[in-house]
Amino acid sequence: SIDQIAVYPGTFKKVDFNFNVSNEAGFGGNSIVVKGSYQKSDGTIVPVILRSDFNQKVQLPIANGGITVDANSTITLTIVLDIQLWISNIDLSGAVLTNNEIIIDKTVNSDLLNLFEANLVSSIEVED
Repeated sequence: SIDQIAVYPGTFKKVDFNFNVSNEAGFGGNSIVVKGSYQKSDGTIVPVILRSDFNQKVQLPIANGGITVDANSTITLTIVLDIQLWISNIDLSGAVLTNNEIIIDKTVNSDLLNLFEANLVSSIEVED
C-alpha cells in the first residue's frame, strides 16, 4: 500500500520502491508471499507457497517513457510487478513436499528461493 507522495514538477522515468519485511497478517516476517498451485505430471494439484524476506530498495522503470507531473497536480501511478518473470524458470517437479504442499523459503526448498530472488534481481534494478 502506497500513500500520496509529494514530488517536484517534472518527468519521472523510474520509481524507487522498497521491499520491506512485514509482520502484518499473511507476511510473517517476509516481504514477498506468493501462493499458487502446481500440477504434477500425474495431474495432481499441489499447493505452493513461497516466502521471501528480500529486503532491498529497487528502481522500477515507468512504462511508456515515464510520467509527467505538473505543479499543484495529483496523478495516480500503478506499480505492476510481473511475478511470471521471477518464477518462469523454477522447476517444481523435484521440490520437497511438506504436508502435501510445496513450501519455498529459507528452510525448505531454499535452492528454489535463491533462484526466485536471483530472477527478481535480474528483472529489476537493485540499488547499491
